[in-house]
Amino acid sequence: MSSSKIEDAKKRIEELLNQQDKRNQTRKSIDYIKQQVEKDVLTDKLADLLKSQISKK
Repeated sequence: MSSSKIEDAKKRIEELLNQQDKRNQTRKSIDYIKQQVEKDVLTDKLADLLKSQISKK
């Protein structure tokens, strides 16, 4: 292989690794957002439950 082909291959590998890193970051961000939404939903449900228990008394 000529040195230019080797350099091109190195650049391409680096680009692919960067793309994978970006996808992993995006996946982590999505997982974090999902967790926050789940917490919000559970907090709302708990608040509704507490309100209903208080209003029964």
